Amino acid sequence: MTCRVHTVFDDPTCIYCNSVATRRAAQESAKADKQMLDMHQQAARAQRRTASAAKSEARRQERIEWSQLQKQKKQAQSAATKAARQAQGGGLLPNEKLKIAAVLLLFWGTGIVVGYQDRNWFVVIAFLAVGVGVGYLALKRVTRQKRQRDRGD
Repeated sequence: MTCRVHTVFDDPTCIYCNSVATRRAAQESAKADKQMLDMHQQAARAQRRTASAAKSEARRQERIEWSQLQKQKKQAQSAATKAARQAQGGGLLPNEKLKIAAVLLLFWGTGIVVGYQDRNWFVVIAFLAVGVGVGYLALKRVTRQKRQRDRGD
């Protein structure tokens, strides 16, 4: 609220500026404006909180759905692996055998190269012996599995 003559209440010679009622009205008007502003700010904060809560809930639901989807994929993959193992008569699948062989070959080759570079012949011989032993055991197992399959066990 403003004075009838002035834009603000600051003229000491003006009757309207100096009147107690006018000043009181101006203070009440300012107080009401501040309350309205506070109410608008509170409403805006409440709206932001609601939107944030809805967004958080949506993200939580997406995480739950994604987790369930991953669980279903894992179960389907596990069932497919079990079915493939049963179809071939049990044991490891060829790709699993290949992965194991690759890791063993990498380990074995690294040991031999390191031993040869250090001129540590004990390490080279030990890794060669381990490689021959593992190869022998693998060949023995494969031939046993073939015999069992041929017999129909």
